[in-house]
Amino acid sequence: MATNFPGTDDTAATVGGDNLPAPSTSLNEDPAVSNHPSHSDLHENVGDAIRAVEAKIGTGASTPATNTVLTGTASGTSGWATVDTAMISADAVTGAKIADNAIDSEHYTDGSIDRVHLVADIIDGTKLADDAVDSEHYVDGSIDRVHLAADIVDGTKIADDSIDSEHYVDGSIDTAHIGDDQVTQAKIAPGAVDTTELAAGAVETAKINDDAVTSAKMAATVAVDTAFSVGTLTASRALSTNSANAVDFYRSTATTTEGIIVGRSDVGGAGSNKFIVYANGDVGTSTASYGGISDVRLKDVLGLSGDRLAQINDMEVIKYRLTKTTDDEGNIVDLDAPSEDLLGFSAQQLQTVAPGLVAEGEHGILNVKVSVLIPMLVKAVQELTARLEAVEG
Repeated sequence: MATNFPGTDDTAATVGGDNLPAPSTSLNEDPAVSNHPSHSDLHENVGDAIRAVEAKIGTGASTPATNTVLTGTASGTSGWATVDTAMISADAVTGAKIADNAIDSEHYTDGSIDRVHLVADIIDGTKLADDAVDSEHYVDGSIDRVHLAADIVDGTKIADDSIDSEHYVDGSIDTAHIGDDQVTQAKIAPGAVDTTELAAGAVETAKINDDAVTSAKMAATVAVDTAFSVGTLTASRALSTNSANAVDFYRSTATTTEGIIVGRSDVGGAGSNKFIVYANGDVGTSTASYGGISDVRLKDVLGLSGDRLAQINDMEVIKYRLTKTTDDEGNIVDLDAPSEDLLGFSAQQLQTVAPGLVAEGEHGILNVKVSVLIPMLVKAVQELTARLEAVEG
């Protein structure tokens, strides 16, 4: 109850006179009886009672402010005071006593809000401070692709050796993603590199294994614009070989008129044929002439030749058909068909007459040096001429 307490005791003078009734005087309901107290008497009695309470609680007259209560102390003083936390009993303020939106951040004690006080799903991204969530706050396996921002995982976030082939999208690795010199021979599947994968001029002689280029790998026409060599190059030669192995020319043809080796030059006409080694072994030239190196400056002349007529007469000229040949290993094998009829010699018979005309070739096959017969025939003719002149003379 809010009221103004009197500051002094009420008297007959302050309430309009009248003496106070004697203490033993009882109230009478009959207003005609003279011992009934008057209004002033009652007012004085009430005032006295109030003053007695004031004296008891130790306060004087005052006007209470809004939201104040009368308080007292053990010293006997009291007064009107604003309600503060000291006046509230422990656990006295429940949720029902707190107005909506009345509690702000300043009302919380540091660390007083724990998980029990948080409503489920109440903390969203707007409530988290930047850089506040660390790895220790994540539940194992809780971060999936939905939670990752686009392009957020860069190389620094990926552990070494953690990406396997199953993580790549088909066709996602292009040349820009492959480091220099990373594709070794072990990474290239057999038969995977075709001509389309090779840059122009990328294959050089150092990259080609010995004996790797077979006839099947050679184009039908090979143009040699500059010098080409096997082994050490001979100066000023367009084609040069330096090897312990023979130079092999092979043409797969059954026609004897086809050339195995064809020599051409611009002498007498641009690109005209000058000599041909035919498929059957015949040799033809545009001039029908053959020559051998015979400069005397290159020779140590031992004297004139002796008689050769007797040797010539001992040579057996045979008629034959060629029915066999040798393969690459030197084995004697049958020809698919015999040759036409030919004239020639038996190398074995010539060895008994003129051993110098016979030479042993590859795999022990004997050859006749037919060109050496020319000077022997010349000498034999000279002998016949001398005999004829002696007869005629």
